[in-house]
Amino acid sequence: MFFVRLAGMLYFLTAIGAVAGVVNVLANSVALVIPFLGGWIMRVVVMFAVYASLVLINIRGVRQGAGAVTVITVAKLLPLLLFVGVGIFFIHPPNLAWSGWPSSKSLGDAVILLIFAFVGIEVALIPSGEVKNPARTVPRSAYL
Repeated sequence: MFFVRLAGMLYFLTAIGAVAGVVNVLANSVALVIPFLGGWIMRVVVMFAVYASLVLINIRGVRQGAGAVTVITVAKLLPLLLFVGVGIFFIHPPNLAWSGWPSSKSLGDAVILLIFAFVGIEVALIPSGEVKNPARTVPRSAYL
């Protein structure tokens, strides 16, 4: 039982750290676009505004939360699709050649980034006992 609680606590602490890291990067990005938000007080205000808006969305209910997730997902994917669609015309094949193996530090950094990108997909299983037809719905939601 100890290891179960330990795993749960470590997962919880990791999730808190990941969310804090993402909000920190968001505050840095906002400060690049709006420079007066770069001071530490304004960074705290930006971070608080992000958390407060997420709390308010969740307080309003599941329907509003699902709508917000959809809007945020579309707002995130559209620039990425535009970036790929435009960038595909600027690919130079000689730049894709490997001159050697990456260093172990570079490889480790890439692995950490890749793991971070996929952490959270297991969250789709949490409400599986509450949804209609989970055998059909849960795999679709995890894929999407």
